[in-house]
Amino acid sequence: MLLLNATSLRKPNALQHLATELRQTNSDFGFIVETWFKSNDNDELFSTADYVLFRCDRVFGRRRHGGGVCIYVKTGIECFVMSPCKILDTNIEILWLHSCFGDNEYIFSLCYHPPDPPYDITVFIDCISNAIDVLTSLYPRAVICVLGDFNQLDTTFLQCEFGLTQIVDAPTHGNNLLDKVFISIPDEYKTQVFKSLVKTKHQTVLVVPNAAPYCVPNKCQKTTSYDIRSHYIDLLRYHVGTFDWSIVFFCQQCE
Repeated sequence: MLLLNATSLRKPNALQHLATELRQTNSDFGFIVETWFKSNDNDELFSTADYVLFRCDRVFGRRRHGGGVCIYVKTGIECFVMSPCKILDTNIEILWLHSCFGDNEYIFSLCYHPPDPPYDITVFIDCISNAIDVLTSLYPRAVICVLGDFNQLDTTFLQCEFGLTQIVDAPTHGNNLLDKVFISIPDEYKTQVFKSLVKTKHQTVLVVPNAAPYCVPNKCQKTTSYDIRSHYIDLLRYHVGTFDWSIVFFCQQCE
């Protein structure tokens, strides 16, 4: 599982770099916060080969642009989005996912708690807590995993009230540990923190089984990137407009 605050997947080449990182780490799940997707964006704009996209975009209004969370799930893995309880504030950004993978049943909660949130913090905490209560009664054998960027939120309630363990043991943003992973079976997983290929101040967190070898991606691997600065787009328009397309039309008439 890969966790990253991308600080926008709309940046040039961000999606290509994320796709490369997912392949390099052989991740089955990619949990991304601060996607900056817009509600009218088509999924195809941010899809990547071999993964299914699930998303929860920020509701725009009095809040600034940005935010949003999404999950990339490798094709073929059984999963579905859940709404375990009513969200009392539409500004809250949480995405719940149920998945059966390997020999286990998983419930994932991907959260983004921004600095200076537009909601009461207790509402955010209650939203997570009430959902966990509902889901653990419905799926008593499921592995619970709550992860995301919590910024400065006091997350001890996840450990004290639900017995989850936070397994990220290195800073993820400067000297601060903002991106966390809470899981109900901590003895079976370990984490690695490393610099992301995506241009962001946050580090990538990779969650792997304890038996797996450490696999920090090879930074020398090539990625396909496109320079889409305006002067290159203008140059492309010029060449498209001045190219002699008659040979193309001629070939179509010959078929």
